[in-house]
Amino acid sequence: MAGLFEYELQVLPADLDEIGHVNNLVYVKWLLDAAVAHSSALGCFEPRMDTNEGGDVGVV
Repeated sequence: MAGLFEYELQVLPADLDEIGHVNNLVYVKWLLDAAVAHSSALGCFEPRMDTNEGGDVGVV
């Protein structure tokens, strides 16, 4: 079994609503950021958001 992947992030005041809950869209963005970091750590790909060189495959 593969080892545990850990991804640390900083929760910003703008990520929370008036009663201290994380906005759902912010939570999904955190999940996407962690997924990309995990894939990159495994060497699966290096996302390139500035260009489409090398084909039509990229991060969505």
